[in-house]
Amino acid sequence: MKECKNCQKKIEEIMNYCPYCGYCLSQTNNKQVWTLEEIYTVWKKRHFRTIGTESIRNIKYAWTKLEKLYNKRFADIDIDEYQEIIDENATSYSRQHQIRNLISLLCGYGVKYQLIPFNFGHHLILDAPKGQPKNIFSDKEIRLIAQYAINDISLYSRDARIILCLIYTGMRPNEFFALKKKSVNLSEYYIIGGGKTAAGTNRLIPIPKAVESYFLEWCSNLKTDNEFLIQTNSGKKMDLNNWRKQSFYPLLSLLKINPPYRYGEYPYKPKYVPYSCRHTFASLSARAKMDKDILCKLIGHTDPAFTEKVYIHQRINEYREEMQKLENLVDSFSL
Repeated sequence: MKECKNCQKKIEEIMNYCPYCGYCLSQTNNKQVWTLEEIYTVWKKRHFRTIGTESIRNIKYAWTKLEKLYNKRFADIDIDEYQEIIDENATSYSRQHQIRNLISLLCGYGVKYQLIPFNFGHHLILDAPKGQPKNIFSDKEIRLIAQYAINDISLYSRDARIILCLIYTGMRPNEFFALKKKSVNLSEYYIIGGGKTAAGTNRLIPIPKAVESYFLEWCSNLKTDNEFLIQTNSGKKMDLNNWRKQSFYPLLSLLKINPPYRYGEYPYKPKYVPYSCRHTFASLSARAKMDKDILCKLIGHTDPAFTEKVYIHQRINEYREEMQKLENLVDSFSL
């Protein structure tokens, strides 16, 4: 026996048409009768080519929460069924947000092909409690990390330098690990990187003097422009989850900045996570009275549209002047 994809009734394996609803089981090109799972399978082949591994991981997780709708005809799913799934995951706002994001993407596909009248995702309610804001590193803690980073033979010296680079540039950790040698301009000391959002893609970020030597060292160790700036021992791109568990948490635990940590410990409730570096950058920049518009462009919250090299050169000095305010502030607590 097999199940009709249109009405979900059981029918004989040899039958090509459903005797209950008349659905043609070989009618694979008619999107009007596709199930949610069929829509997802086709949609993801294109969408996954445009996003990073972390975004793919989040979508795959959200997809598991839609399991009860997998075999239902996509065009027949109504907003109440989507809302029910959102409500079932009301213990976490971030989880609800991930699910709604996937629903919105799939519904956007459905609207494009005129399978549904509008995007249901835009009307879903998220009412789970929001998580606490990310903590930001104190001046003393930044100084401790900087002091540890100086010693080349320290176990986590490279990781301490990575943390400082994240704090000074405001880059998302995954954006930083995606940087390649060609992303770094060592003659004028700026980065072209980022990619989570349209506003964040290929944005210009001046490299502060405090971390210039790190970028110079890392680039000098690479043979080709397409090699990742930060690599694993096998020459592959650094995985954020692995780095967080194997280096970030152990280092901050060693410095007594985070609670004691043993690899693989679960649940572990740290004071700081990698994303705390980005929040620290924003906080320090605000304290330094950096221009708000430029700060937004540096962290990728508006679209600077840096597509022409000439345009980049017109802006680099302006951005560097604002970044200097951050450097002056950090110099005041002896980094």
